[in-house]
This record gives sequence, structure tokens and C-alpha cells, in this order.
Amino acid sequence: MTPELLHAHYLAMREQRLVLSFMGIVTQEIMVEYGKLIQAQEGLSENSRLLLFGTFIELTQNILRYSAERSGPAENSRGIGIVLVSEQDDTFTVASGNLVTATAAAALSSQLAHLVSLDRDALKQLHKDRRRSGPPAGSLGAGLGLIEVCRRAATPPAYTLMPQEGGDVFFSLSVPIAKGLSS
Repeated sequence: MTPELLHAHYLAMREQRLVLSFMGIVTQEIMVEYGKLIQAQEGLSENSRLLLFGTFIELTQNILRYSAERSGPAENSRGIGIVLVSEQDDTFTVASGNLVTATAAAALSSQLAHLVSLDRDALKQLHKDRRRSGPPAGSLGAGLGLIEVCRRAATPPAYTLMPQEGGDVFFSLSVPIAKGLSS
């Protein structure tokens, strides 16, 4: 990257009020270290800090587990993606992006369209129901992650699915978290 491009990137990140930006191979260690940076944000209520941290962890875990772009041997491969945390006046936004298979994209589109249409009470009930019924087929976790993300969001999360050459799809998810500033 030329110094001019680096400077332009710096200015764009500053204009967007980025608190954290990471692109690359997501590991458990990276999640922990970046999580510490998020927990150190000043002026947040403890509840807002936990919501921000939990959302960051969920989005990075999704990259680690489900990204179609992988690094390392198959049995120990890790996902590759991007995660950003930016600050606005009343919210922080946690955004992530990574490649997913076309099959996964179709499932994500259906699931997220349903989740963002639900109100808080319906999300709470769905969360309870899912905890009782167990994870859905193909889930590498408890199957509660996207439900939790939607429950934490100040407003419904935004997502995009952009088809790429070769058949994969770039999936992005942007989740606003209310600051709930402490006094």
C-alpha cells in the first residue's frame, strides 16, 4: 500500500469514527485481545459494555466458524473476514463481513429476514423456544447467536448478501448497540 493510500484509508477510518478495525484470519486469541479493547471503552454503562462485547464476540465467532474463506489445514482451519466497531452519537455499530457459500447465504437470508421482522417480545420467546429445542441441524453452536444479536440491537440489524465470482456470497451484518451512557 502506498503512503497516499494508507493516508486516505486513515482519513476514511477517522471520518467513520472507527474504534476497532480488523481484517484477516480470526482466531480465539484475536477475539480475546480485541474484546479487551472493546471492554475498555469509556463512558459506557456496564450493560451497554456487555452488549457491545457480546455482539463483537458473536460476529467474530460467526466468521471463525462459518466463513467460506479458510486458512490452515481442514481440521484446524479458521475463517477469514472483517470486523469493525464504529461510534456514532448514541450508538456503537459492530459490523462484520465474510464469504459464505451460496447455500449458507440462502439460509442466512431467510433466517435474518424473519428475525428482523420480530419485535423484542417475539425474539425473547424465540430464544426461549430455541434453548428448549436445541441447535438446528448444521449449527456449529447453540443456534442462538443471530437471535441474541437481534435482541441486543438498538434497532434491527442490517445485512447484505453480495454474490461473488466463483459462487460464494459476501455476507455483511451491521448491528447498532445503544450506548446507554453512564452519568
